[in-house]
Amino acid sequence: MQETQQLNQSDAFKYMSVMVLPFDFQAPSEQHNPFDFNFEKKLNSDQTYKQDFYTNLAKITVNSKNIVDDKYHWHVKELMSTNNVNDSAILRVFKINPGLLDQDCDLLINNKWLADFKDSSYIVINDYAQIGYFVFAIKMKAEIGVTFNELLQTDFFRFYTNDKNSGAFKYAMMKSDKASGQQVIDKSNKLTFEDIISLELAPICPYIQLRYQKPLLLNLFASTGVNPSNDVNAILYYSLRNQSVVQDSSLNNHIVETGSGVKMCILNEGSAVIDKMFQNDFKSDNYSAFFNKYFPGFIYVLNQREIMLQINQISSKISVANILECNNDIILELNQIKRRIDIYQFKQMFYSVSFYDELALFYSKLQSFMNIDVLLHDNKECLNSIFIILEEDQSSKQALIRKEQDEKQKRRDLWINATLTGIGCLGLFSYFKDLIPFSLDGQINNYLGHFSLLYKLISAIAPFILFIALVRIMRKTDNR
Repeated sequence: MQETQQLNQSDAFKYMSVMVLPFDFQAPSEQHNPFDFNFEKKLNSDQTYKQDFYTNLAKITVNSKNIVDDKYHWHVKELMSTNNVNDSAILRVFKINPGLLDQDCDLLINNKWLADFKDSSYIVINDYAQIGYFVFAIKMKAEIGVTFNELLQTDFFRFYTNDKNSGAFKYAMMKSDKASGQQVIDKSNKLTFEDIISLELAPICPYIQLRYQKPLLLNLFASTGVNPSNDVNAILYYSLRNQSVVQDSSLNNHIVETGSGVKMCILNEGSAVIDKMFQNDFKSDNYSAFFNKYFPGFIYVLNQREIMLQINQISSKISVANILECNNDIILELNQIKRRIDIYQFKQMFYSVSFYDELALFYSKLQSFMNIDVLLHDNKECLNSIFIILEEDQSSKQALIRKEQDEKQKRRDLWINATLTGIGCLGLFSYFKDLIPFSLDGQINNYLGHFSLLYKLISAIAPFILFIALVRIMRKTDNR
């Protein structure tokens, strides 16, 4: 068809839009819905299901090259690895099997864009944080004559679930048979990323819970044509945000340009980058170098934000009543959260640097706009303060308990000593009562003769000598 021929023209407008969909791990259940966003976010202490998750993950993934470009990211490449044996990597990358994503038809967006993501889709796992990410790097190729302004009118990237596509299908792709002239999107030919996840990636669906209904975007442009500078700024900004009726000049405040000519827009929703160094790559449909340059920094910072939000969500569930109880369980839980933050800060390198101007700026702006520093500082300071207060309260309670125990022990000692004193008095009475008959006993005189007096004297004073010796030994033991 003429349309298909136009879409395959080498001079068509191209760019890459990377959609990132964060998800949490969870133990599988019968009524589980991974797209139910009203779920309780928590860390699972039971990790027995993880082996089953990775077994099912292997069914939908294939081996791939590392997506971290050593040229740009050599200083952090060990943090993100496709090597499953690399225990030091905080992020593990799994390439989705392209065969599962091959629809055997054209995928059209708004009848103006040909979309292809089967060769550049990944699942990124942060096992320790129990967080993962679906990454769909969509190669976009436009019809001849389609401009940037038409890109800004595209709603496709705002949502990805079927719930948001129940009527107009403006957030869905159209499956267009190459031999068909169908131009209208409906239930029979619509395709959302919820469809892709729930159908093609079904083996891992029982173990995941999507975090947001909106995707986070990384838009990569190698060219802006002959558009004026103001139009380029609008392209960057509104490729991430809904275009307003009245264009505000303040959007320029969100645009950053480096000395190397790279322009970027950084927002909470994601980022958009124009780097003309990759124009020739885009003409040959080789997007990987562009992706490998900017995606690692993007996913690093996004992961930093997600784990800080996770910590915030977990700690916010601790009630004031539980804190006031100040029991060992609460202190243990807060201590574990505090240790997690320290490990995250160490392994994630929150203040990453790069020798490349555009990447150093990209890192810092992403961290700034996503409030990484604020989240990290607030979480650490808040937990440290509460932890110190709880430790002091716990110490005070333990001191009070020890004091009460000491008083109880003193009372017990008093009764024991009184009892022993009474017993001693009875023994002393018996001793003196038997002493006179013992001293007058003539039978001893008959046996011992003139030694009987010495024997009686030694027998009489021996208990006193033994008592004095025992007292001295006990005093020496106490002094030590």
